Amino acid sequence: SSGINAEYGDRPSTLYIIPQLPTAGLPNALLLPNMKWLLSFFISIIVISLSSAKLDGGGFGEAYHWVPWESAKSVAKVEGKPIMVILHKTWCGACKRLKPVVANSHEILQLSREFVMVNAEDDEAPAENAEFSIDGGYIPRIIFLDSDGNIRPEYTNVARGEKYKYFYPSVDEITRSMNNVLQGVAIKTEL
Repeated sequence: SSGINAEYGDRPSTLYIIPQLPTAGLPNALLLPNMKWLLSFFISIIVISLSSAKLDGGGFGEAYHWVPWESAKSVAKVEGKPIMVILHKTWCGACKRLKPVVANSHEILQLSREFVMVNAEDDEAPAENAEFSIDGGYIPRIIFLDSDGNIRPEYTNVARGEKYKYFYPSVDEITRSMNNVLQGVAIKTEL
């Protein structure tokens, strides 16, 4: 053929070459498990890419290393880092106002490197877990956990008092608690 695609006028058509695995002479008993492994590998890649689709920050900042809740506890355990969970809803006005506060903060970004960062939106775990409704179900809330995955209720926004103590509307309030958590972790590891 001339390599010209009639549908697109005089532009050459694209030729895709799909590599073939060298299977000649291999028994089917060897091919089938390898093909199953290859198929499961590609399915895993697809699942991972779909599950991490929101890990772009969902408005809270692409520069952060967001970890899905499903793997946050194991990552925290391995890395020995505390977890910072931001619970928010897409329809929430206060949540929408918090997004640029976090996204544009160099201070929060720097401190976030010492945390496993979780961005739990709408009905994503752990948002619907009763354990995370420490002082109610208001949003947005920022909750800190230790590296073993235990909620640390002593780390709250002291500027808020007893009401809405997990609500953080400013960089200063967020970084104050992040620093308090890191100091608490340092004391724990020294003991």
